[in-house]
This record gives sequence, structure tokens and C-alpha cells, in this order.
Amino acid sequence: TFAEGSHHSHLGLIKVRWDIDGDEFNLQATVPPMARATVSIPADENSAVLESGKVASEQPGVTFIGRKNGRAQYAIESGNYQFNSRWNAHRKSEQ
Repeated sequence: TFAEGSHHSHLGLIKVRWDIDGDEFNLQATVPPMARATVSIPADENSAVLESGKVASEQPGVTFIGRKNGRAQYAIESGNYQFNSRWNAHRKSEQ
């Protein structure tokens, strides 16, 4: 399962793509210069969210906002990002 989209804003190209592979959720995002965005990453409560293979909240340009409804929320600055998390979508739908 995947989805992707893009938009040409007055600041530049905004792109996002996500996919689910088993229990792994992946999101790639591009934020143009002088812009900011918020991403919401589905993640199991005790699962670390990674950005480019490292703990997301420790990466430059990434600020952890909080967790809500099974999702970790981050503010991101301009740049290219690759988020990964563990998420059991089937377990969530059975609750």
C-alpha cells in the first residue's frame, strides 16, 4: 500500500510519499526552502521513529511535538526526510 503527491507552492516543490511494508511504515517528504511542515507518523507506542536511520527527534531540522492517537508528530524544516516506524495496522483496526 502506498500513496504519493506533490504541489508546486510559491516557495517551491512540496513532495510526500508513504508506503507500508508489513509492519513498517515509511514516509519520504521534501519541504522547500523557507517552509516548514508537520508530519504525523503512525507508530506503535513503544517504537522508535527513525529519520534517515537515526532517532528522528535527534536529527537536524526535526522537532518532536508529541504522540496522539497512535501517531508521533514532528515539525520539520526545509529539506528532504525519510521517516520509518514500526506499526501494526492490523492490530489497530481490531481494537
